Amino acid sequence: MLKVLHITTSPKGGAGIAAFRLHNALRRCGVASAFLTKKKSIDYDGSLQQDPFFEYQAASLFQRLSNRLFPSEYKKQQLALQQKVTDQRCEGPSLALAPYATETHPWVQEADIIHLHWVGGIINFPTFFKTIDCPVVWTLHDMNPFMGVFHYEGDASRNQSLVQELDNKQREIKKNAYAQVSKGAIVCPSRWMLNKAIASGMFHTFDLKRTLPNAIDLEKFIPMPDREAKDQLGITTTQPIALYITDSGMSERKGIDLLIAALEQVNSPLTLLTLGRTPVPVNNPKVSVVSLGFVKEENRIIAAYNCAEVVLLPSQEDNLPNVMLEAFACGTPVISFANGGMAEHIGKGQNGMIVPEMSASALSQTIDRFLDAPERFSSVAIRAYAEQHFSEATQAKAYKEVYKDLITL
Repeated sequence: MLKVLHITTSPKGGAGIAAFRLHNALRRCGVASAFLTKKKSIDYDGSLQQDPFFEYQAASLFQRLSNRLFPSEYKKQQLALQQKVTDQRCEGPSLALAPYATETHPWVQEADIIHLHWVGGIINFPTFFKTIDCPVVWTLHDMNPFMGVFHYEGDASRNQSLVQELDNKQREIKKNAYAQVSKGAIVCPSRWMLNKAIASGMFHTFDLKRTLPNAIDLEKFIPMPDREAKDQLGITTTQPIALYITDSGMSERKGIDLLIAALEQVNSPLTLLTLGRTPVPVNNPKVSVVSLGFVKEENRIIAAYNCAEVVLLPSQEDNLPNVMLEAFACGTPVISFANGGMAEHIGKGQNGMIVPEMSASALSQTIDRFLDAPERFSSVAIRAYAEQHFSEATQAKAYKEVYKDLITL
């Protein structure tokens, strides 16, 4: 049986969730898939393991003195990065170096396929790619694998002058590491990301380059009656509801400033329902804000999608956000700017509306147009679109084909 090891830094966040969903889908279709992260590890038999590999181990006094006097290259570059990138609206930059020899993990040595996801801080590029001798599949959840320290072009353009030398060095480290790959495939959830990856020129040793969307659990994320969803969350408003799911609020890429400015210009009565710790202050008497705060219970998240007339997704750059897939699975339309994977899936007035330009005024006008006739969108049709494009069974089958094609190269 084919053994596939998924490696991702964390089981949380968009990349971690997408990787875990794929891991589960592959297991259901007969692949011996294992899942390795710094916080959660599942072996090839599907059993959750207490894996001490990434656990912190206190250094001896001698080691502490040695580390201070003779810091590793990783520590030196990490310190340089921390000192120079002070823009708090930048998503955490990361190095091509890491303090772990993940290539020595016994599951890595057992694998027939190494499947990488978001790997900042968990693999040391120079030693990892030089050591492993099995085929590598890499699902690119952002641009960092073909950039330097940043994860999206916007962050790089805002901060490039601060860390240009370090940024170039990381890119060179990655390029040299990839040259060691004899059998490789890059897979991108959106055509937009694939085109960016190919244009970077970083993956010339990776023979396969494909677009495969992420998947959603269509048995959990389902449409439900509006009244039932509102009762579950204790929501009594009769106004139309727009849902916005916040991140840490530190990332300009996610467009929270544009969203707030747009909502202050909206002319239609609206209740903004938010999930997440980041407050969304809106100075507009026509817009009421109801914050549920940080919600980890999946049934409440599903209820939030279902009591909303629309999901607002104002990202300035994005690959294929889970928020969009989850909304579609629940039969809820999405309003988004025309970029990344959103532009590839939201269109023709069937499952949402694309904002014609990236500005607060264009976003507010699109929200008003939506609120003029929200009934034009069919929950049944949106759900059908999700079933057609984002089923876990279809995704698993497609990845099995990638594995097969790569092994037989």
